[in-house]
Amino acid sequence: DNSVFSKMKLMYNVGMIAQNVYLTCTSYGLGNVVVGAFEDAKVVSLLGVSRSFFPVYIIPIGLTPSFVN
Repeated sequence: DNSVFSKMKLMYNVGMIAQNVYLTCTSYGLGNVVVGAFEDAKVVSLLGVSRSFFPVYIIPIGLTPSFVN
């Protein structure tokens, strides 16, 4: 189904998943940031996934100074 409602529902769910990743990382003392601006085709190529997939967010996760100390 390619309806506008279906696309909105998909993006809503993706946002909730990203929020849960963000909160979980924070609870472990890890830092992260949600990146939504990138070249989709290059990410798909880099990951080696089918062109039918489309990236929505990239969420780098790393150590924070408080985690290391």
